[in-house]
Amino acid sequence: MVCGVLTLLLPGLSLAASLADLVRPDGVVPTSGQERPPRPTSTPRPGNYIKAALRKEQVQITNKVTSTSNVTTANSISALGPAPALPFAYSVNLGNPGQIIEVVVDTASYELYVNPDCARAANPTFCASAGRYDAADSGSSQNLTTRFGVSFGTGGYSGTYFSDVLTLGDDYWPVTSQQFGVATASAYVWAGMMGLGYGEGYNTPYPTLLDRLVDDGYISQRVFSVGLGGEGSGNSDIIFGGVDYHKFEGWMEPVEIWPSPAEQMEQFGQVGYWVNLTSLGHTRPDQQATDQLTPTGFTQMMLLDTGSTFSYMDSDLVAALAQQFDAALDDEQGVYYVSCSYLHGTGGDGYVHFGFNQGGVVIDVKYEDFIIDLGGRCALGVQPADVGAATWVLGDTFIRGAYIVFDQYYDAVWLANYRPCGEEAVADLGEDPGEQLWTEIYGGCE
Repeated sequence: MVCGVLTLLLPGLSLAASLADLVRPDGVVPTSGQERPPRPTSTPRPGNYIKAALRKEQVQITNKVTSTSNVTTANSISALGPAPALPFAYSVNLGNPGQIIEVVVDTASYELYVNPDCARAANPTFCASAGRYDAADSGSSQNLTTRFGVSFGTGGYSGTYFSDVLTLGDDYWPVTSQQFGVATASAYVWAGMMGLGYGEGYNTPYPTLLDRLVDDGYISQRVFSVGLGGEGSGNSDIIFGGVDYHKFEGWMEPVEIWPSPAEQMEQFGQVGYWVNLTSLGHTRPDQQATDQLTPTGFTQMMLLDTGSTFSYMDSDLVAALAQQFDAALDDEQGVYYVSCSYLHGTGGDGYVHFGFNQGGVVIDVKYEDFIIDLGGRCALGVQPADVGAATWVLGDTFIRGAYIVFDQYYDAVWLANYRPCGEEAVADLGEDPGEQLWTEIYGGCE
């Protein structure tokens, strides 16, 4: 989900390290030819990190609602799919005693919001089951009396900021006096949201959850990893301050946030995890060679968004990929539908290939993870962006195939193909996470 705020926030000074210390910093130059150290022989050190299980949930849209309401909206672009399948954090608790709230883990927004209006939710039943926060039932709640309004591609929230104790992770780590938004009105959204984008000094005037985890000494830098995985590929989780090197093989590749956070503030008024996609390809189950759908030198800014079921691209590029699947476009819904046989690996494994750093890393997403089951009909995992939209999105249909480290210290995301093996093996990411990922942390079970 792409979100906008009503107030233009002043950019702060970035204390991040430069990727130039590790790789060339323009985000489109291949790094695969640069020297990396020999494969390490020692085991990465464990340490302070916070791990939380994620749950992938199919949410059918059962309530035909619009985003026209008393929700104050800001300019925003992007769209939600017709039947999102979103990751949720199990163990977010608010208040004292704690109230369990299930929230969408969203890398395209940056604040925590709770209590959507379930009567106006796309799925009222699921919304009601996700839990609600009641400040009156918490002995540590504080009404900050400041109002907020936020919109997404579809729907949004408005309400009042509160602060309270927040605990998260499998071991219930407490963060005291965390600010978050309690909605008094909303449209379309069917659960709370935990935004993990850039926070204080960029998108917010106060420390967000990720900021507080650093400020309180739980983790060393604003770094977290996401292993969503495909269907049947093991447990999904998010790790603050750590990386599970049994969920990928070999070295991770850094891809620069582009434009830089400071440039994004100047151009857009907010900062997101934008990266340059440099190729899109396709391998059918019955062939060995990859068909490249993009020309040499191709580059396109993409927003990494765990809160979006689908990925979104230019209509011509989507049409070229859809042709490979014999997909049919539903003009009314704007969705390409495909045969559901692709979900079951009919005829072998086919892949959609997303390239970065001009071949420095290519994420291979299996058909079965790229196709979305809408309950009787199946949709292509990438759909046309709205006409005139400047936002292209890499949503869950890309993220399922990748293991990703979001690194605000180096202003980069680190990518590898999702390849789980053995039991979890989490390494702590310390004061210099990029140096560790570049020289120390090598994925795999051998």
